[in-house]
Amino acid sequence: MGSVETSGRAPRTIDSYRVASRRVLELIGPYPATQLAQGLLEDYAEDRIGRGGASSSTGLDATVVRMAWAWARRRGLIAAIDLPRISVREGRGVRPKRTPTAGDVAAVIAEIERRYRAPWLAPAIRLLWALGCRPGELAGLPWSRVDMEQGRVTLIGKTGPRRIPLPPEAVAELRALHPRTGPEGYVLGVRPGTVQKLGAHLKAACEAVGIDYWTPYGTRRAAVDRFARGRADVAAAAAFLGHSPEVAWRKYRQVTEADLADALARADLGALPRGEVHRFRRNSRPEQEGEEGG
Repeated sequence: MGSVETSGRAPRTIDSYRVASRRVLELIGPYPATQLAQGLLEDYAEDRIGRGGASSSTGLDATVVRMAWAWARRRGLIAAIDLPRISVREGRGVRPKRTPTAGDVAAVIAEIERRYRAPWLAPAIRLLWALGCRPGELAGLPWSRVDMEQGRVTLIGKTGPRRIPLPPEAVAELRALHPRTGPEGYVLGVRPGTVQKLGAHLKAACEAVGIDYWTPYGTRRAAVDRFARGRADVAAAAAFLGHSPEVAWRKYRQVTEADLADALARADLGALPRGEVHRFRRNSRPEQEGEEGG
């Protein structure tokens, strides 16, 4: 960050850039430029806003990152590719917290396939449902990080790159996409900025089929719920999602009444021991029921 050109700028502006640089380094840390992706930047903005940061200062942070990126590109230090843009707005960290059901997702996909001509929309929702990834991670996913032979994909988010297995449904979806979008470029066949419109399309589709709106992050919450109800290992599930176990379960898990009833049944909280019951008296040996004085 210290290498960003600041010639001709006012001292106050330079000070603001330095403060913003420190904020970015504190939250993201020294991160390889080649692994910067939309998902990482979106998560950074969400964390900043969620911690009470203003949209103006968060936007300045994004500006500093873009300046550092441009500086490195001009010197040939990184590939000549565009750094994804993100929108920063007040309240970014506050989203509708609804978790869609499989039926909700199927109804929205059917409506989108009927109503929209954009070929990337339905595949995007199906892949988000199958992978439980952040929308930005999918938006910026190139074919070069998809290993169809091994059934693996490398996603890049706030915790860095993670290589995860592909569910069969995701493999089928990617095989269908590959002939259309080609081996080069992005998996969805559109630039990451276009995928940012997914939320608006989802909202319109939800209204059209008469269900409560859920955001693109709703599929991520649904993935956490399915891992939890499937009794998956918490550490493995969190690693798959690219989060620490504590954050994944605190931020995305939504417990229903059915979950509470299931937990109660498994814990058997109301049960008492049957048969032989011991009573203890101070300074005496245990006495069994049925014994004299018992």
